[in-house]
Amino acid sequence: MGIERTFSGYMFRINESLFSIESDIDMIVERSGMGKFYEDIARGERPYYDEMVGNGEIVFLIMESSELRSADAVRAHSVNPVHILIGFPKGDVQSQYSPLDRFVLVSPNRKLFRALYLDDRSNLDSVERKIYDKEFRIERFRQTLAHELSHWISDSLYGSHIKGLIDRANKLGRADYMKLRKHDVNMTYFEIDALIHGIKELRRGYTLEEWDALTFGDLMGLYSSMRVIESRLRENYGEEVSLIWQRSMVKRMDREGLLGRGMRSLYRV
Repeated sequence: MGIERTFSGYMFRINESLFSIESDIDMIVERSGMGKFYEDIARGERPYYDEMVGNGEIVFLIMESSELRSADAVRAHSVNPVHILIGFPKGDVQSQYSPLDRFVLVSPNRKLFRALYLDDRSNLDSVERKIYDKEFRIERFRQTLAHELSHWISDSLYGSHIKGLIDRANKLGRADYMKLRKHDVNMTYFEIDALIHGIKELRRGYTLEEWDALTFGDLMGLYSSMRVIESRLRENYGEEVSLIWQRSMVKRMDREGLLGRGMRSLYRV
């Protein structure tokens, strides 16, 4: 009996089109009160001072993925429901999507906020100093929210690929398995995908003319996660590895219609 000559029944992801989660981002920002938090910071206020400098817990919002309304989030929830946590857990816990514990955490960078509250940057390294002034804006929170939600939706809709990598890394006892033979995990397809979703959220605030006027270096200045990644790659592996990552970003941005005219030239020190 011959093999049936049809591709019916197979799931292909030929088009890397992005998820449309803008309504979810807007809703979470509104419900969490994060907009007011950043406005208070800009006015010179220091809300939750004791908790912030003392590594205490600050909860802005806990919700279920069932409350999201975008078509992509509804589909993801149907197969992989999660809790969505907004705020600062105890200690220095970074934003993350955890497929094993089924939550999405979006938490601003406490180390930088603590430096702001204490007016003391002495514990910041050179990369953290580069991004310091850009960190205390609601746009930064929105980018991170888009990044982590996209991880969850992608993992949910495309065969639990992130969970599978984590399970495999744990089974092997090798955290470096998550790098997928790249120099750094931030060069992997799934991290680049999440970064692109952050750029898509950033793009909402610019006209086409304004976007086309930005360089790749400008983009990194506006999206500090990119600045951190580029700086760490350059420091740890040299300029060529940084350029490999930049080329991957530019190629994907171009496919998604996010590459401004001025962003085609790579960033060099």
